This record gives sequence, structure tokens and C-alpha cells, in this order.
Amino acid sequence: NTVDITLGCTYATGAISGGTPYTSRGLTLDGGNQVVHTPLLGGETVDITQREVTGSYSLDLSAAQMVTLMSEIKANTATSLGYQVGIAPGNIVLLYAPTVQRINPKIEDVNGVALVTQDLRLIPGVAGNDELTLCVK
Repeated sequence: NTVDITLGCTYATGAISGGTPYTSRGLTLDGGNQVVHTPLLGGETVDITQREVTGSYSLDLSAAQMVTLMSEIKANTATSLGYQVGIAPGNIVLLYAPTVQRINPKIEDVNGVALVTQDLRLIPGVAGNDELTLCVK
């Protein structure tokens, strides 16, 4: 019930459209939150003072796709990323990152299949808190 990872896509009103879908082993994300507890007399706070969202994925690519993605990584070309889990209404979760920097490409052998693994940095936009959209529908 998981849809492929889509690069170069757009997001609007709970839907991911366009882009190129890639078969993958899934997506991992780390919120990179720095949480600070400040105990005070008469009150206390817990604040998120820093956030750097990172992640990774492993893609099954054709030779032509591998050449294209590797050249984009070398040129430091950012892309968007979309990922959907679930297909039945009420059980769908969409993840969308409008600006993703792909770094550290590696070839991984999984049961004799060469997969390209890439680390990801999700870059905040102008608002500073829009590097990841989570939509449940």
C-alpha cells in the first residue's frame, strides 16, 4: 500500500502530482529537533530551538536514471520529494518536501540488486518551517 518515491513533484490540497516515481526500499526521516528544557520557579518551558530534517532512501534505478541522478547530485541540484503510504481514503499519509538536497550517494547490494542510496537534507523555504508537509487524508 505504499506508492513509489516521487522526485520533482508538486503538492497542492492534499495531493502529490507530476514528477518521476522511483521504486525504492522506503524513506527514513529524522526531525533533527534540539529540545531544551528550562526549569524556572513558577513555570517551566520545553522549547524546540533547532531543527534540521535529514533522511535517506535507496532507489532501484536504470543505468540512464543513475547517470541523471548522479549528475544532479554533483551539480548540487535540489529537487522536491513526495511519498505516499496507504491507498484507501481515511488511511493515506502523504509526505512532501519542496526542497531536498541529495548527498553522499552510495551503491548498495540488496540480494544481488544494485540500489543507489542517498542521504537527504530537507531545506526550509522562506517561511523557515516548511521543509516538510505531512498530510493525513
